Amino acid sequence: MVTAVNQKANQTDLTAAVGRISALESGKADQASLDQAVSTLTAADRLVFLSQTSVESSVSAYTLPLPDWDGAWELQIRYNIIGTGEIMLSFNNGTPCYNSSSTQTVNSFRIKHDSRTSAVGLITLRPGGSSGRILCHVDGMTLDERDNVSYDVEIFCTVKNVTVQTLTQIEFTSDGGTIQAGSRFACYCIR
Repeated sequence: MVTAVNQKANQTDLTAAVGRISALESGKADQASLDQAVSTLTAADRLVFLSQTSVESSVSAYTLPLPDWDGAWELQIRYNIIGTGEIMLSFNNGTPCYNSSSTQTVNSFRIKHDSRTSAVGLITLRPGGSSGRILCHVDGMTLDERDNVSYDVEIFCTVKNVTVQTLTQIEFTSDGGTIQAGSRFACYCIR
């Protein structure tokens, strides 16, 4: 019993604790300071999460609606596609793109080789030029059945006659196969 009584805090200790708590509370930031900190963080260029989606059931084509990214420096689309067949990427139902590598204008381009099992990567879209057309860079790879990288994808293209405001969707189409359930997409922008 003596031990229990000796372990109790005395009045001096309690008074000191109350003083420390009061000092902490009086030092907390006021609302104006918090608002200024939020404003500063909001104004900084940063990567902002916009949306995420996944394919619910196997399909031959998947249309990814694009979130609003007006005023952003770029839109980033991260993809992890599980599927069969050759998977092609196109914009706004086949809007022509000038492919810098092939120096050809095409309606779509391959992001997954037909004999591979999945494709992962990043599609970066940037407004450019005086007309605000879209510049696209795809950096990805496809994996084989043992999950070894077996095909690198690097594409630079200009999406013709399309701006941030008029680019509304990106299509992923499997030629001779399917885009399987569980394939995922996430959109971010840099403001």
